[in-house]
Amino acid sequence: MTAVPLAGITEPDFQTWKHHPVSKVYLKYLADYRTMLLRDLLGRWEAGDLPLDIEKEIRGRTLTLAELGELTFASIQKFYQEEDNEATPAQVIAET
Repeated sequence: MTAVPLAGITEPDFQTWKHHPVSKVYLKYLADYRTMLLRDLLGRWEAGDLPLDIEKEIRGRTLTLAELGELTFASIQKFYQEEDNEATPAQVIAET
C-alpha cells in the first residue's frame, strides 16, 4: 500500500510522534488507566457489586483505551480511505 499523506503527515512523522517523550507518557497513561479500570472492575465483580450497565461501560472504556494505545498509522490511513469510499464506522471497525 502506498503511503497516503494525511494533511502532510507521513508514517515517519507518526513514528516520531509515537516515540516522543510526551507521547510515551500519554501512551503509558492510557495503558495504566486501563489497568486501573480492569483492577477496579475485578474487585467490584468479586465483591458482587457490579451492575451490568457499569460492567458494559467499563468494558467499552477498556477496549477503547487498548485500541488507542495500539493505534497504527496504517489504521488511520485505512480509516480515511474507507471514509472516502463512504464506509460506515461499523464496516471500518469490523475490518481493523
